[in-house]
Formats: sequence, structure tokens, C-alpha cells
Amino acid sequence: MERRLVRRAEALWDQLRGDSDLPVAAAATLFASPPFADHSLELTFPPDPDGKHPPLPHLGRIGEALTGLGLLGPGPVAPDARPDAPLRERLAALSEQALRLRTPAFLETDTTRQGPSNPEAARGILLRAVALPFRPPRGQPARGPTAIVVASCRQLLSEVETQALHGELAAAIDWLKGLA
Repeated sequence: MERRLVRRAEALWDQLRGDSDLPVAAAATLFASPPFADHSLELTFPPDPDGKHPPLPHLGRIGEALTGLGLLGPGPVAPDARPDAPLRERLAALSEQALRLRTPAFLETDTTRQGPSNPEAARGILLRAVALPFRPPRGQPARGPTAIVVASCRQLLSEVETQALHGELAAAIDWLKGLA
């Protein structure tokens, strides 16, 4: 499921692109509907007139399936590609990379969900994401480019849950041995 969703998003982006290098920003709205809506977020980058001091991108719509990753609500976000950076900043950096290279950029990682300092809330996740770049709308100098990130994730078992599963598996194997 995880890989298929990301690949389907990339295929749709490629179809929308057609013969141009990037699809138009208006096409990004297709990712706000199923099957991508719950697994996507939108980052809008303000125009950078001098190319020296790019303003912070704005995180807009966040899909329902991604809200549990601690991405918080909409607002400005500082891109940060470091592996230990919060997921919100890493996805912004991935989007920045996609826009700079004018091609989809991918992230596959296992990380910890950003949440309260409660140890039970710090659950591991496997995450696959693609950032898809879109060119800014023509004739609207106040708007910069847009990137859509489509991500799918799977929550990993906690240490306690893993030990319990190992215990159940060992008991089942012992029971099967008794049948032989």
C-alpha cells in the first residue's frame, strides 16, 4: 500500500506535466481528493525576488492520515533536511529540493512520531513520501511555486508489543511441536 500510493501520485504528476517541465499550480488541487487527500499536504513557497533570502514556505492543507505524525497545523515552516530534524521541517526540505531540481523527490525513513514527551507517544513509524513540484500560476507575481507531498506511513509496534508478540509466537510454536 505505502509504495503504491506514492508511485500513483508520481504517475499522476507525470501525466499532469505532459510535455512541460512542471505541471501548473492549479493541477495540485487534484491531490486534495481521494485517494491522495488523506495522505497529502501542500506547501506554498513565496516568490524569491532576489534569490538570496528565500522566505519561509507555508504549510497549508494537511491530510487526515498525516495529522497523527505531529505535523501540527498550517503555518510557516523552516526547511531542514537533517535526519534528526522534526518531520515537518524535513518534508519542507524535501519539497524545496523537488522545486529546485524540478522533479519529484523521495524520502523513505523510519523515524519516531513527533509528539509529547510521553514515552508511549513516541512510537516508531515507517514513512514513504514523494514531493511533487508545481510551477507558480502565470500572471500572479505574489504567488510562488507549490509542492505537494504525498506520504504513507505505518506505525511500528512498541517494545512491549513486540515482546508480547514474540511470546505469543513462541507459545504457538511450542503448541505445534506438541501436536507432532
